[in-house]
Amino acid sequence: MEWLCVVVPAVVAGVAGVCLLLEAPDRWGVSRAPVAAGEGAYRAGRVTRETARRVPLSVVTAALLTSMWGAITLVVLVPAGAVLAAMLVGSHEPRVVIGALVVGASLVSGTALAFTLFRAGHALAHRAAGAPSVARATALHAVCHHALIWVLFPLPLLLDPYRDAGPAYVALAVPCGIGLVVALVVLVAGRRVAALDAEDQARISTSSPIEISTDS
Repeated sequence: MEWLCVVVPAVVAGVAGVCLLLEAPDRWGVSRAPVAAGEGAYRAGRVTRETARRVPLSVVTAALLTSMWGAITLVVLVPAGAVLAAMLVGSHEPRVVIGALVVGASLVSGTALAFTLFRAGHALAHRAAGAPSVARATALHAVCHHALIWVLFPLPLLLDPYRDAGPAYVALAVPCGIGLVVALVVLVAGRRVAALDAEDQARISTSSPIEISTDS
């Protein structure tokens, strides 16, 4: 039944991510493409057709993954780390003290990362101002956090000549790998939003003003 502790928060957060996307369907503007119109030698031509732009797939994926991984981090991984830290507190053995410090630092970083992921997912889903910058900062935080977790968590085992740190590295590879994938998806989504912002800005700067006249 332990798997429910992971599945339930992930499902609830996934639903929340979908709700984020449904809240802002009109923030993605329109896409313009030339299409053929008219028939005949004098009537044939090309016109620009506008269609509502769909939410980019990278943004949809980022909104879902940030919600799900943020919830799992906050509800499952951080409490598990807190239990581990409580077990290590009180020991005067150097390697255990080092382990407690590593776990304590990871708790702070993990809690901050969870809320950073929520913020990034919300900014990307709503195409908020500065969303690309938020995405880059979140991706960097996620990469640093998970890389350091993978490197530092087994450190106390490396200091013990009677224990093998290999299984710990293998076990940590799964959650840390997922975290790195989430970071990559967030970074890609941020770049996609930045490209759309630049495209829309270029279109606005090159478009001709529309003059409206009224006859009295």
